[in-house]
Amino acid sequence: GIPISSIVSTAFITFLILMVLKASHVADVRNFVLNQENIAAQKKIIELNIEFSDRLRAFIPKVIADRLETHVKQNRLTVIQAAVEVLKPRHAEVACLFSDIRGYTQGSKDLDRFVDKSVLPEMKACSNAVEQFLGIPRKVGDLIFAYFDDNDVRTNVIRCLLAGIEISRINADLNQTTAESEIRRYILISSGTAVVGNLGGLDSSIEITALGPPVNYLSRLDELTKHKRLASLLNAGDILICSNTARVLAETGVRIELEDIDISELDLRIRDFPEVTRIHRMPKSDEIRERLITQYRKTQPLIELETSNEHDIRLAG
Repeated sequence: GIPISSIVSTAFITFLILMVLKASHVADVRNFVLNQENIAAQKKIIELNIEFSDRLRAFIPKVIADRLETHVKQNRLTVIQAAVEVLKPRHAEVACLFSDIRGYTQGSKDLDRFVDKSVLPEMKACSNAVEQFLGIPRKVGDLIFAYFDDNDVRTNVIRCLLAGIEISRINADLNQTTAESEIRRYILISSGTAVVGNLGGLDSSIEITALGPPVNYLSRLDELTKHKRLASLLNAGDILICSNTARVLAETGVRIELEDIDISELDLRIRDFPEVTRIHRMPKSDEIRERLITQYRKTQPLIELETSNEHDIRLAG
């Protein structure tokens, strides 16, 4: 007894409701699929970032790699975006370390005995020593250059001196334990204002380094150490520091009696730095190392330091 028109209307409304429900269900399914695809794409990007970061870590200093990782996590950036920010050239109060091997050009003619079995393991161990104290190393041939760019220049000087002591110890240990050619090097240290960061591009021209007076000073002082009158006063592994570094060291409160060398009495001048008449030699002793480590641990309480370099040398070999 129900009118045909009512049945038709009810059927039509039911059909519309079913269509709306179906459309809503299809939209939900599509949104779910798109969401899953988006999650998969984000996961892929994260995996690629991690892979790229891991590969990049193998080619850049550890300190820079850690800064990149922190910047990526805190600011949700890609590795490339973080690299641009982290490596942007900037002015900083740095401590710099400079050391090359005496007689390397002549010795390098013996690739097997001198380069492969002496220089390469020593260079690797020295680079590890720099990174152990959060320095940024750069190797050019037999030259080890590194800069330390913490916000506190006193911390930079302490780190740089400790790295220099470790390099001196590594050099001495290697010469005592190896039967191959002896390696002789001095460790030169300066401090001051420099431009640091990537001074090249983000391709094969990337150049993470420092430029400025402290770097130039070390290069010129290295030239002077080859002069016979000064070389006769030096021993392999000696650590020479500039007057500014000596002043900053005194400000840290670490008591170290430095030996002054008056180069004017030797009738010598540092090229491009005629006003400099004195350099300072830091004595080598376990007591001085312990004083510096004690000071360093005040700012880096969780630092773990090697007590011997033999492990590093063995790894480098």
